[in-house]
Amino acid sequence: MVPIVLEVTCSFVTWLCLYSCFCRWNRQRSYKWSCRLVTLLHGLLVTCLSGYVMFLDGPWPLTHAGSPNTPLQIHVLSLTLGYFIFDLGWCLYFQTEGDLMLLHHTLSICGMILVLGLGKSATEVNAVVFVSEITNPLLQTRWFLREMGSYHTSLGKVVDFLFVLLFVVLRIGAGAWIMYGMVTSPKPNWLLKAGGLAMYVVSLGFMVEICRFVRRKMWKKSPALDSQSFQEMQFPLPLRAACSLLGWFCLYKWFCHRYRHRNLEWSCRLVTLTHGILATCLSAYIGFIDGPWPLSHPGLPNTTLQVHGLCLSLGYFIFDLCWCVYFQTEGALMLAHHLVSIVGIAASLALGESAADVNAVIFGSEITNPLLQARWFLKELGRYHSFTGDLVDFLFVVLFTGVRIGVGAWLMYCELASPRPRWFIKLGGVVMYVVSWLFMVSICRFARRKSMRKYQAWRSRRSRELGFKTNGHLKGH
Repeated sequence: MVPIVLEVTCSFVTWLCLYSCFCRWNRQRSYKWSCRLVTLLHGLLVTCLSGYVMFLDGPWPLTHAGSPNTPLQIHVLSLTLGYFIFDLGWCLYFQTEGDLMLLHHTLSICGMILVLGLGKSATEVNAVVFVSEITNPLLQTRWFLREMGSYHTSLGKVVDFLFVLLFVVLRIGAGAWIMYGMVTSPKPNWLLKAGGLAMYVVSLGFMVEICRFVRRKMWKKSPALDSQSFQEMQFPLPLRAACSLLGWFCLYKWFCHRYRHRNLEWSCRLVTLTHGILATCLSAYIGFIDGPWPLSHPGLPNTTLQVHGLCLSLGYFIFDLCWCVYFQTEGALMLAHHLVSIVGIAASLALGESAADVNAVIFGSEITNPLLQARWFLKELGRYHSFTGDLVDFLFVVLFTGVRIGVGAWLMYCELASPRPRWFIKLGGVVMYVVSWLFMVSICRFARRKSMRKYQAWRSRRSRELGFKTNGHLKGH
């Protein structure tokens, strides 16, 4: 216990020294500026560390609640405990925060002290730290934008949208899942269970304040509400995306129950297939029929149907990214594709423009997805090496090359040539096109290998047929 106390003390002294350095470097700024810099640094550092501990180092908190603490978990909690002690002391001295934030800090400190003293349950407390701190950098960025007079810009809208979305999905949604796993497990101490419930109640308190903020912001944005603005005020975009995420997750759980004799990837692939078909049809209707045409009208304000389509896909991409990270089934390229898609869709929804461009990208990306999933299902069923498998592969390569590479290049050119889209929307389009080309390289390698195997098999079969025809026959003289 003594080394842990020493480690927490060193953490507290480190954060205090860092705050003092920031105060000296930013003499022209207020003390709150320096404290916010410390909070921002802690949020970034602890989000990365707790995410690594939870997703890679383990154990998984939803299945191993009450497990003994690992050395890495102890280091992360000691680092965080030192920060919370520093920040609580700062808030009490300068009287800058309300009762809810002080209660949050007090519960966090007590919970971490209890876990470090008991020597167990750091797994679930680390998960609580992750979902609590992942929104902190966005909250601090929002404050800094206000201080620099850049809050009422497109960047401020994106930051607000991402903050509300992450808070609803992770702190409220995933937090409820973590709390359920902690309460139903017999291993954690009852004090920890009570602390977990109290922390979740605090999160709900923050959520009430966030809902009031969203309502006020929507009201200020359009005092004379039309039907669309009234609908957005009553049902904010982050809440729509969260409902979409919940819908895809419920569909996944139903598939798991329906096909319990199959592995979990079977159910996830069924969800992906459903989204691929649905998103392709919906984005095609929006692009070709409902309009506007993305090649001639990029960067225009979003329509109601475009917003519904983007929210539907945003919830799916968040679900699939979490599934892939948890089960570690995909490589870095697919994870990068999902991250860029999430950020691009969120930016378009937050800005209220460029949904036509993003919708066209979704159409080009998802039109080949049903064929990709069909290929996987054929492999699982042992029917891939057949005419159906060859046809699916052929159509996939043709569609990918024609639509995602060919039409994608045309769309990217129109996007870059138009002055209306924001520069970061254009940058996101270029990144997505680069990702498509990286996928294209892998597809070319696959097509070359399969063509060579088909050619070798044809030559072997041809040689056997010629040998069979000439066997036992004499040449004519």
